[in-house]
Amino acid sequence: MLQHRRDLDLSCVQLDGSHTPCKRGGAAVGYQGRKAAKTTNTIYLANNQGQMLCCQYFDEALYKRRYVIERANAWQDQFKALIIPYETRVDTWLNLLILSFTVIFIRRINKKNKS
Repeated sequence: MLQHRRDLDLSCVQLDGSHTPCKRGGAAVGYQGRKAAKTTNTIYLANNQGQMLCCQYFDEALYKRRYVIERANAWQDQFKALIIPYETRVDTWLNLLILSFTVIFIRRINKKNKS
């Protein structure tokens, strides 16, 4: 991949996950309530042209550490303007998101400086 990196469009990368039902079970399988089935959770990373770069199957340790993003989502829920979006313009919505990220980051820095 290093030899052909000029052929890759990394101006933006695409990250997506897939819950694929596993009829016979297997080693990398977990229960997915939304699908009411045992599934394998696969995460894909592709470049901006759709060229697959890597994938990762269900990882129990990684799955248990998902609280990091869940906690970040909970912090963001403190901003009432983001919970129920009344904004009709995308740029206003994105600016509110960036503002919330900034406030959360400043709070975290201030908490570290106090301790």
